[in-house]
Amino acid sequence: MEITFAAGSCWGRFAAVQDFLSVINEKDQRPLLGVCIPNDVSRIQLIKVYVRYVDEHPEKGHLFFFPVLMESMAKAFTCAK
Repeated sequence: MEITFAAGSCWGRFAAVQDFLSVINEKDQRPLLGVCIPNDVSRIQLIKVYVRYVDEHPEKGHLFFFPVLMESMAKAFTCAK
């Protein structure tokens, strides 16, 4: 496997995503971004969720990363009510 700038950029983005999705609102102990990722979710799993979502919705592949990412994460990791 060749390590490229693009691969490093992807890995870095998803490192930040994993951190942000783990932030909990201190008031109500709910995820700040409204996505309930499991504590043991791996970065690779998050990347796979996003890639699968874009594969299933090719019309969104050219859109800005973060809104599409949040759609994919919300669909995959819904919070219990």
